[in-house]
Amino acid sequence: MNKKPLVSIILPVCDAEKYLEECIKTIKKQSYKNFEVIAVDDLSKDRSYAILQKTRKRDKRFRVYKNRNRYGLSITLNRALKRAKGQYIAFMDPNSINYYHRLKSQVSHLLENSKVAAVGAQCKFIDKNGKVIDKSYFPHEQEEIEKNLLSSGTVQPETVMVNKALLPRDLLRFENEPYPFLYTNLLMKITNYASVVNLTRPLIYFRLHHDNYHLDMAKIGKRFDFLKLWVKTRSNSDKKPPLRSIFTPLLKEI
Repeated sequence: MNKKPLVSIILPVCDAEKYLEECIKTIKKQSYKNFEVIAVDDLSKDRSYAILQKTRKRDKRFRVYKNRNRYGLSITLNRALKRAKGQYIAFMDPNSINYYHRLKSQVSHLLENSKVAAVGAQCKFIDKNGKVIDKSYFPHEQEEIEKNLLSSGTVQPETVMVNKALLPRDLLRFENEPYPFLYTNLLMKITNYASVVNLTRPLIYFRLHHDNYHLDMAKIGKRFDFLKLWVKTRSNSDKKPPLRSIFTPLLKEI
């Protein structure tokens, strides 16, 4: 088995110039060096694409693409996934910051646990100025994660690394759904084939601010639309989470 498998970092970008260079810096400084970055710009109105182009010229591990129209997160993610060459897929938010050993820690866990297809991690939440304002307490074990996955409170999607070798070839594809359900739907499908777990330590500083491309919850609309998404996501899994998993996100919207 390859002890240093290629990791494809999936980086969807949209109007992220304010924090993008800091994010890129923490990717380039990773202690694990065998990676590529698939960055797709979703027709940014700021300098995001220019920043990506400059990075690509200096570091050939960065492969940069630009959408002709603004397609949204799901299509942008799928475009990046189609171009990924790595056995391992790591998701990343362009406004957030990686810990130095993020990739190394997750690769090691996947190599040591042959039945784990996806590994997330804890994160520290930071504000627009980089100040730590909270930290996560996500469950570590597969059973607890699966039981409450639909509540969107058991995995931070942008911390996840996936081992493609344990999954059907075409499973890694996002549906056209709002955040976080496009990730939740995919993770539910993954649990049909292998385990999803979280590491106990934080590996990302996740930035919470109103411009975050990944946090456009307004697209969900009315609570009835939320219920439809919940039912659809639940139907994609052979393991049926309890009905109570729906109440946490609903209460957050009240």
